[in-house]
Amino acid sequence: DVQLVLSLGRREATWDGPVPANAIVVPFAPQLAVLDRAKVVITHAGLNTALDTLARGKPMLCIPVTNDQPGVASRIRHLGIGEVCPPRQVTAQRIQSAVKRLLTDEHYQNAATYWANTLQNGPGVREAGEIVTAALTTGQRIDRPFRTIMKDAA
Repeated sequence: DVQLVLSLGRREATWDGPVPANAIVVPFAPQLAVLDRAKVVITHAGLNTALDTLARGKPMLCIPVTNDQPGVASRIRHLGIGEVCPPRQVTAQRIQSAVKRLLTDEHYQNAATYWANTLQNGPGVREAGEIVTAALTTGQRIDRPFRTIMKDAA
């Protein structure tokens, strides 16, 4: 009982395989608009997708492939906002089970909402802007202690 939107990630991409009745397969989708409507996001755990999803308070199933994705996926699991399935362990049953847990176990949604609120209400971007502005206008080194909005997640 879910609607799946699968974006192939490139405008010129095509899909030749079968498509279930509850799925939409498109070459490219407007990510933010899709994320706004999603209940759960299945992602490769790229930093942009992870942060866009986090900002919207959505639980994630991460299937990290390369580069920083395994680290991002581990952090998502650590924060309680998602699960990780290594690519070599992906099966339809594992994805189905993980998505079902993400949709029904309120822990994931509660954690995703908490971290989205923390991100939105924290001093991160505002404080970074203040530090850069102060350094550029005074020409001096700014020796303010670095604060992170996720300090209690460590």
